Amino acid sequence: MRILTCLCVVIGMGLMFVPSAIGNGPDKIKITFVNSPEQITRGVETEITVGFEYTLESADEGEINLGFNTDKPNAFKMVGSLIVQRGNGTAELKAKVVPVDWGQRGRFTVLINLSKHPHETRWKPLASDRKEIPVGQ
Repeated sequence: MRILTCLCVVIGMGLMFVPSAIGNGPDKIKITFVNSPEQITRGVETEITVGFEYTLESADEGEINLGFNTDKPNAFKMVGSLIVQRGNGTAELKAKVVPVDWGQRGRFTVLINLSKHPHETRWKPLASDRKEIPVGQ
């Protein structure tokens, strides 16, 4: 009985941590890599390149936005974007950012999202993904 209970807890926890790269509909985006020519150090501006793959099926044109949680642990400041056409593709975006070590409050994280283009002033992305970035001292 204990094994079955543990198995159910593990399965339940796995469902809680489903990657955000899985969209609710036909549109998807997934971070494939995060690179920097230098070590990523707290408080030191560095250029970060984020590679991703996407599928846009619900609109003829989409906008991919790149952001980092540089101002608050749970909020993302968008620093780059790219317009894409319906279909599948891979691309990358680069941005210069000053990494933050949030300590117990959170982890330095990159966010990428896919939205229809054009979109309203307030909108919900079609798909998104995020990845924690280790920060050195």
